[in-house]
Amino acid sequence: MTSRTERGLVALVAAAALVAAAAPAARPCGPWFPNRVLFDPDNLLLSAPAAGFEHELSLLVNVEARAKPNVVVAWDPEAETRSAAAADFAEALAKDATMTPEARAKAAQNFEVARSALDPKAIANVPIEEFRYYLQGAAGLRAGRGGDALLAWRALLALPAEKRHYRSVWAAYGLGRVALGEGALGSLASGVPKDLDEAARRFAETRRLATDGFADRLGLAATSLGWEARAARARGDLEGEMARYLDQLASRDPGGANSLRMRAEELLKSEPAELAAVAAKPLARAVVTAHLLHDATPEAMAKWLDALVAAQVGDVPGVDRLGWLAYRAGRYELAGRWLGVAPKDSPVALWLRAKLALRAGDIKGGTALLASAAERFAPDETWSYWPPEYESFGTFSASIDPKDLASAELAALALAKDEFERALDLLVRSEYDGDAAYVAERLLTADQLKSYVDRTFPVGSPPPASKPPLLDGSEVEPAKDVGAWLRWLLARRLAREGRVGEALPYYPAEWVDKARALDAALARTKDRSLGPEQRSAAYWEAAKLTRHEGIDLMGTDVAPDWQRYGGSFEEGDEGAARATVVSEVAPVTKLEKKRDKAAAPKPDKRFHYRYVASELAAKAARLLPKSSETAGIYLCFASKWLLLRDPPAGQAYYKEFMRRNYMFPRVSANFGMECPEP
Repeated sequence: MTSRTERGLVALVAAAALVAAAAPAARPCGPWFPNRVLFDPDNLLLSAPAAGFEHELSLLVNVEARAKPNVVVAWDPEAETRSAAAADFAEALAKDATMTPEARAKAAQNFEVARSALDPKAIANVPIEEFRYYLQGAAGLRAGRGGDALLAWRALLALPAEKRHYRSVWAAYGLGRVALGEGALGSLASGVPKDLDEAARRFAETRRLATDGFADRLGLAATSLGWEARAARARGDLEGEMARYLDQLASRDPGGANSLRMRAEELLKSEPAELAAVAAKPLARAVVTAHLLHDATPEAMAKWLDALVAAQVGDVPGVDRLGWLAYRAGRYELAGRWLGVAPKDSPVALWLRAKLALRAGDIKGGTALLASAAERFAPDETWSYWPPEYESFGTFSASIDPKDLASAELAALALAKDEFERALDLLVRSEYDGDAAYVAERLLTADQLKSYVDRTFPVGSPPPASKPPLLDGSEVEPAKDVGAWLRWLLARRLAREGRVGEALPYYPAEWVDKARALDAALARTKDRSLGPEQRSAAYWEAAKLTRHEGIDLMGTDVAPDWQRYGGSFEEGDEGAARATVVSEVAPVTKLEKKRDKAAAPKPDKRFHYRYVASELAAKAARLLPKSSETAGIYLCFASKWLLLRDPPAGQAYYKEFMRRNYMFPRVSANFGMECPEP
């Protein structure tokens, strides 16, 4: 997952029913919380996730085979244009070896004045012909004389190639905007008849010039695709419009996906007969379906499905996506019809056929189909989302890897058959490490977990390779080193069971020395050749290590300690939640409940290692005589470590202090709150 970019959000479960498995309680604000899938097995197994819109669109184009024009996301168009113009002009001036630095600076200053004011006299003083022609066209357009723009920019493009390196792309793009009825500066090109065919030719020329190496610092080649799509729309060519927006998407310009999303929303407002005509067009059908798979109301899905039925859409490319949408809309018979004619190797079709089988009570058949789906999904396939509740922030996204989600669903089915190790293996190889931690810590025995780790992620295993960037160019978070994480989890599990020495090879390097010190101290507490004071000192050393380093030496990864968050945050207790689950597809077994209870830390309380530390301190005190002030100090610390979080537990050590008549002013003055050092 990756974090995957995903990945950094809890909302994958809650937003848009992406996996339709909600935790028992709302999660707090804080770090990245992993997606969880085992709290509600039936919802998980019988619901279909939403699609990633851009991923679905990428299936319609050969993204990697496309030439990648320069793409500029213009948060401030005027500033971007000014910067690009100044950079191009400075680069052009630098080619004139006869100019002094002072002359270049003066020419650059004059150029900016001419560019900003578009004053004919200032433009006449621009020393480079192609820039002069371009500004003349821009000045004519601003004055409402579109014909002047046409003359100037055509003259620019008639210059020898070596004399128009910097403004050829700009001129062709401007001519396309004028022919479309839009000025290159955003104003109407007054007096110039609209010519949609000319607009398409000029936008194609824009891209050809950029491909040929002419300067395109503003990314106009990619932008021209969106404008050519508008020309196609004006001609009533819906398929041509969709094709150009898809080309824009393939160029990595975010405007392509945004435009397709908005057009899909517009088309869905059509009357039923018009919408049925849209459903009959392959590209338009695929785009609208992708949009609804990503983000749709029940009403919008129903309207589109009715249009597809009215258009008698059957065995067509992308029919598996139609079955997917029908399933999400709850029209299972229609979903089954489309999925029945879908390609047999389509992972989405296999996935949904598995869900239909599970829904019909065919657990064995559904499990087999689900395994086939998980096998066929590409390991690097990621579906990215922009959940509605995060759009206002503009910086958060969520994602899932379908291969991981299908594997997690198989894990839920494996748990229902008491196949705990198989469930763990499926979960640790997916992004659902929170669920994996529950299985590892509570359902496998320590010996089973150790055997699994030694076979699967032995010490010295290399970290995983990074995943490629997402379609929009954003980087995926570094892949988690699952082996290192699971070895550390095992180390802490062994330590909780008193097997710190066995745990040493599994700790991260930075924790080995402290773990070794804890192991040595605990060994000395059992060494009967040592005197009471020496064993007491060993208990005290073990107590301090456990209290201050215990979360990393023996803390649980999930409930109750939440070592994965450094103890600062907590989520729901998965074992407690699953104990109340009522499921027809993947019920929680008696053995799972028994294992969960048996493997619980002792005590099964938040920060359980603090209780362990307090009892070690008390044992240190009990080896010393009643007359020992040090013993009283040990009990003071035993109380202090628990008093604020669990007052009865902390007060128990004060009662022990009083029973033993420890009346030492330094200790009793503020017992359990302030303790002197022994």
